[in-house]
Amino acid sequence: MLRHARARRQPGSFALLYSARTPDDFAYLPELRGMARRGELRFMPTATRGGGERWKGERGRIAVAQLAALIDDPATLCFVCGPAAMVDDVPAMLHELGIERSRIRLEEW
Repeated sequence: MLRHARARRQPGSFALLYSARTPDDFAYLPELRGMARRGELRFMPTATRGGGERWKGERGRIAVAQLAALIDDPATLCFVCGPAAMVDDVPAMLHELGIERSRIRLEEW
């Protein structure tokens, strides 16, 4: 989705809060970190468990404070994809941050 939006020169900035069970479960991590280093993306990876001392990213389940750090504008378009529990919880957090439900897109797997 990020590649497509950038290729279409979609206006605005991009931010990604990416949660995975363990650091080894992240897909495209080197590419996403590269985009963040180049200033193309604000990127916040978070692991819900594992990783030991080598993991320097966020830990735990997604929280309102993490989302707040990535949202600057209530007109932000948000995409939520993941396990049912996360897809149930995150829209309420986004709404708490001022994002209208019509600006939240959901995909559950």
